[in-house]
Amino acid sequence: MKNNIILFVLFIVFTKTARAGFHIDAALKLGNGSVESSDATTIPSTDMTVYGFEGSIAYKFMGVALGLNGDYSIQKQLTEPSEVSGVNSQGSSFLVSPIIGMGIGPIQLFAKLPKALSGEYELEQKNVYGHTTIYQEPDLLALQVRFVNGPISYIGIEYKKLTFTKVSREGTEIELTESEQVKMSSISLLYGFHF
Repeated sequence: MKNNIILFVLFIVFTKTARAGFHIDAALKLGNGSVESSDATTIPSTDMTVYGFEGSIAYKFMGVALGLNGDYSIQKQLTEPSEVSGVNSQGSSFLVSPIIGMGIGPIQLFAKLPKALSGEYELEQKNVYGHTTIYQEPDLLALQVRFVNGPISYIGIEYKKLTFTKVSREGTEIELTESEQVKMSSISLLYGFHF
């Protein structure tokens, strides 16, 4: 009898909180973070303001969602270059990654899976030879908590950590050693819409 009651409650929660089918969502984000190389020499630890937008398309069934997420962010350096040996590490990033989530009532939890399908961080400032530096192939950990606050809107918070394992300069890709890998982390507020 007790098991039947638990199953009935779970059935009500999941059927009330999700419609089966494809769903699209889009969100604006604003937050703070940091970027640095593992050796803290190539890129010293630098504070950043992070803003951008993201969108997902996912198939939802019984409160569980599985799909693809696209994420574009601009990182503006807060730390003065003079405080970090003249390094300007601001730039922009773009990621495409699988996303999985679940919802119970107005709360939704989402995770972007550990390896981005595509991703890069392009530094705004060219190096001394006039070449653009693009960090690539990030390992990814991103977690979101969303609170549905209207028929089509939500607010939320995201923690994101990226570790870039390759760099491209003038079209030449180089595998980074563990000490050269570039790490970026941020905490952002989200305001989004789901359809």
